[in-house]
Amino acid sequence: MLDLHTCTQCGRCDRVCPALATNKPLSPQQLTVDLRDHLNGPPDSDMTLLGSVIEDEVLWSCTTCGACESACPVMIEYVSKVIDLRRGLVLTEDRYPKELESAFKSLETQSNPWGFPKNSRADWAKALDIPIWDKANPTEYLYFVGCNGSFDTRGKKISEAVVKALKQAGVSFSILGNGEGCTGDPARRAGNEYLFDMLASQNAGTFQEQGVLKVITHCPHCLNSLKNEYPEFGAHLEVIHHSEILETLVADGKISLGEKTGGNVVVHDSCYLGRHNKIYNAPREVLKATTKVIHEVEQSRESGTCCGAGGARFLLEENIGTRMSHHRLDELMVTNPDTIAVSCPYCVLMLEDAVKAKGLQEKVKVRDIGEMLKVTGRF
Repeated sequence: MLDLHTCTQCGRCDRVCPALATNKPLSPQQLTVDLRDHLNGPPDSDMTLLGSVIEDEVLWSCTTCGACESACPVMIEYVSKVIDLRRGLVLTEDRYPKELESAFKSLETQSNPWGFPKNSRADWAKALDIPIWDKANPTEYLYFVGCNGSFDTRGKKISEAVVKALKQAGVSFSILGNGEGCTGDPARRAGNEYLFDMLASQNAGTFQEQGVLKVITHCPHCLNSLKNEYPEFGAHLEVIHHSEILETLVADGKISLGEKTGGNVVVHDSCYLGRHNKIYNAPREVLKATTKVIHEVEQSRESGTCCGAGGARFLLEENIGTRMSHHRLDELMVTNPDTIAVSCPYCVLMLEDAVKAKGLQEKVKVRDIGEMLKVTGRF
């Protein structure tokens, strides 16, 4: 809590917060000031921290994108405080948005937030002839598909594009199939630490028992959990994003590319790939091999604006203010693109929904970089 006293109230955090920009009740600066004032207040105060000092909707407005932390000149940690406060709401107060009730139950029973049967997790791969991980004959990489890539109709297309690229390049990989489970990312971001511990322990146990050492994933949220949070559960993995291995495969000439596509492409940075894991160049290098014209907006790389999906927000309704995905789309459309290149399946969903809502389907498409490679390459 020492960093609460370092805030100079310069407002830099507020200026980059996507929640505040879309008229949500969250102000990172005000949150810090309120926490500090409560900490310094009289010990006999009847003001409770959760609900009185900090209203619930303030906490649920956060996408945990980390833009506030990147902008802060005195390195205040905002995201961890929001998640800690959400834990208080969920585990102590038993108070959270109604949408999370079904998501928590589905994660606990089916290991995905939407309630799809866990024994159907590998159905997407039936026609693709992908080997299932064999401990006795392991492949070099495990492709960790994630919930979105396994169950969502749109997400399955991204998984298919990644698989075809890896196969063409001769990469030795397999999947866990129905043995894969949710990393627990949405549970932890939503404050259900108990559920996260359960899911992470199950996956970590699988990795250790099966001898998994190297993992590819196309989901930055999976990557962040597996790489940065699973070591505390005994799973020490080399985890790479699909953009990183695709960059290497393209550079080494292992993927047969056709002519570069024309048109204008603008890059959107995923918060959990970029700010949280500092991966900015790999997606752009893949795009350079596939695309003639690439645009950058002012709000890119470290200054990129969130699509609104992070922090388990993709599970919640957005009933206050403007949709964050619409705000982000407006920023990207300044470049007059015909394609928005993305490196996160949840960013794809959010931005495609925004494109549809604004009636721009004929003008601009949202594509994962793996799909961009598929369009250009000869798979």
